[in-house]
Amino acid sequence: MSHTHFCHISKIDSDQDLSTLAYAYATLQQPAPALFEAIARELLSKRHALRPTHLSEITFAFVTLRAHQSAAAADLFEALADAAREQLPLFSPHHLVTLLWAYAQAGYAPAHRSLFDQAAPHALLRIGGFSPRELSTVVSAFGLASHAHPQLFEAVASRALQIGLHRFPTQKVVDLLHGFASVQHEATALFESAAASFGEGCATLPTRQLALLAWSYAAASPPPTDALHSLFGSHSPFAYALRLSGRVPPTQLLTLRHIWQWVSWRGRCGDAAATWAELPPELHARAEAAYVSAEAARKTTSSSAANSTDLVSQVEQVLREDLKLVPLAQAPLSDGMYADLLVEYQGRKVAVEVDGRERHLANTNSYHGEAALRKRQLRHAGWMVLPVPYYEWIGAGHADETVQRRWRAWYLQSALEALVTANTPRDATGG
Repeated sequence: MSHTHFCHISKIDSDQDLSTLAYAYATLQQPAPALFEAIARELLSKRHALRPTHLSEITFAFVTLRAHQSAAAADLFEALADAAREQLPLFSPHHLVTLLWAYAQAGYAPAHRSLFDQAAPHALLRIGGFSPRELSTVVSAFGLASHAHPQLFEAVASRALQIGLHRFPTQKVVDLLHGFASVQHEATALFESAAASFGEGCATLPTRQLALLAWSYAAASPPPTDALHSLFGSHSPFAYALRLSGRVPPTQLLTLRHIWQWVSWRGRCGDAAATWAELPPELHARAEAAYVSAEAARKTTSSSAANSTDLVSQVEQVLREDLKLVPLAQAPLSDGMYADLLVEYQGRKVAVEVDGRERHLANTNSYHGEAALRKRQLRHAGWMVLPVPYYEWIGAGHADETVQRRWRAWYLQSALEALVTANTPRDATGG
């Protein structure tokens, strides 16, 4: 679009016209950065007049066309969140879940936790009127935002099972499961019902969705059942789709990584998964390489972020200077994984994971799906894992630095002692 087409955008009097214009460009998949920059600036002055329909369409349009990353768009999303909170009772289910999805997809959810907190009760009140797509989208939004809400998730699971997952589009079932796995909300009945309902639908899934399905089961880790065998068995549509997935482009590293995490979970299931699908050798190698690459990137990021106030550096200092141990930072482990710190305590090697806020759900102290799955992978590989969550470490803050340092030394010593004792056979301790 040329400059002459949007330079008079301020002359559009109707807020509906502006939201319809933005929505039309999104529907047609027509990026127009300058136009959306102008729309963002104009809507800031009209935000108080925007209705729920406009708020939903505008946020959806900006996110769909990736026009939400400019400073003007960030200011607009800030203003629209305030406007949305004031009108939550007026939102239809469709417009409510679309708004929440847009904020989660844009990465603005952490800055607008109150929007999700306040929207959840309104969604709960109307959950009986949610369509399958809306049930899937609301869970997907909360999952993307790493925002737990047990009552809402319980209600969605109940409603989805009541409707029947066979009535959901296959990709929406995947999104539904991914949302539950992302916030680590247990829903075994839902996962088993989904496994039984997929049927031939797996064979039609795009590779990214197939990998997301595999990751969701790995992260949720439901116990192996006949239903899971019918989903993942060597002669299932899932197995057929996996064979076709050998053509995954090298650029789809996240997709490959998700597939490898499913392989790891399959291994944890033992004999119960012995007849599940095997990856084609070439895909197996590429998926493993993608996971190793992601771990290496995680190591590099963690190392570059280290400074005198970094949590990992603080823990390392206490281990070294107070407990007289020799911690190895960013230590390589098995299967291409790295530990934040690796120490030897009483002759046993312990992977110390210093878990910052980014490894937790936005509104609780629980781990999100990716962090929880990683810890299970480490333990399955035979490592003793000592998590040091940020809220416990920071919670030891004290005005007197000497008292704080002693408390933290006691905290780590006690945690290491308990971990090693719990992982030592009774006959080895004389018990």
